[in-house]
Amino acid sequence: MYEIEKVSDNIMIAGRLLPNTDLIQGIKEACKQNNIQYGQIISCIGSLKKASYVYATNEIDDTNIVRYSQPVIVDGPIELINSQGTIGQENGEISIHLHGTLGDKKRNICGGHFSENGNTVLATVEFLIMGCTSPVIVRAFDDETGFILFRYTAE
Repeated sequence: MYEIEKVSDNIMIAGRLLPNTDLIQGIKEACKQNNIQYGQIISCIGSLKKASYVYATNEIDDTNIVRYSQPVIVDGPIELINSQGTIGQENGEISIHLHGTLGDKKRNICGGHFSENGNTVLATVEFLIMGCTSPVIVRAFDDETGFILFRYTAE
């Protein structure tokens, strides 16, 4: 089963985040400056001073719902090998759902769901974003999974 709506009125932006910028805050700012409320982060690559992410665990609570781990903090320098995500709204504000793959200074590969205010740009993060006016993408609590998830609906 899936939800899908036709995508229309696209806008594409490309840019880079400067050193000491938070990854998610920087993407939010780029969206605000370009009037993007909904869309996809097609690509993000670069380097980070530190990274913070969570991942789905196999620890199931008494509701039988899988949860996220505690934040994993990785000290840099770190390569942001690849990252994609969704841009939507939550409580009237831009909300970013961003996953990615990281390589640390020992060449270990890790990754997951990036935490807000925990991923500081080292040299650069280059991004490509496709914004759209439709479908409307809004985060809401999902009873089935117990997560706050994006919902895709027609305007």
